[in-house]
Amino acid sequence: MQDQEMVDRKPWYMAKGWLTASAVFIGALAAAGVYLVVTQDAQPGGAVTASSPSPAVPKVSSSPAEGDSVCGLEAGDQTVPESAPATSWDLVGKVAAPSVEGSGPGVVDDDGFRYCFAHSPTGALVAAATQLPMSANESTAKQWMDKSVADSPERDEELQAMTDPARVKDFVAAGTARGVPQLRAFRFISYDQTSAVVDLVVEYPDGMVAIPSEMTWQDGDWRYQPPASGRLAADTVRTLDGYVEWSGVS
Repeated sequence: MQDQEMVDRKPWYMAKGWLTASAVFIGALAAAGVYLVVTQDAQPGGAVTASSPSPAVPKVSSSPAEGDSVCGLEAGDQTVPESAPATSWDLVGKVAAPSVEGSGPGVVDDDGFRYCFAHSPTGALVAAATQLPMSANESTAKQWMDKSVADSPERDEELQAMTDPARVKDFVAAGTARGVPQLRAFRFISYDQTSAVVDLVVEYPDGMVAIPSEMTWQDGDWRYQPPASGRLAADTVRTLDGYVEWSGVS
């Protein structure tokens, strides 16, 4: 029998302040107010575990049909990465943020906020990994909500609420309550030119979880798409078998 841990709160689409009441992308919640199921030993037919082989992902060879990058980055290579890209890492607060030449971020603001990623699989990967440090820092969390979360009425409501600095502080504190998260590995679940789903392995002081991170191409950039079901399954990870190791902090 698989053991599960569930965060008991309303789904985001039923709750006001859907990204505030608990945690953000980090904390293995990826969106506050979303039900979280942490699976320790998934049964066949359940959530994918760390030791399972990676799902087949199409290797797109053509250029994207539409949608220019908001900062002019070229789409570039459309091959889904099966190894870690050459990456430079910077600490944003205490969380490592990746940069990959040609894939993004194309813009780094003075406050450390990063956005604009190539319309490519590697661009989607770097964008997904960047959600971690951007949502975990008080100086970047509001911009993350504005520029890196897919449009919705709930997102707009929360963005308005975050004009209050106390709201931002509570938002970040809830997401980092488990400790400082660091990226450890990834694997692609699916990719096409409008969306990507990437499993990100995130390590906390008490262990690792794999978070399925859906990104959607919107307004010239990759944006995080909270789960429409209001439920986000996250696997407990004991081994990185089946994943591509990718980390900026040892």
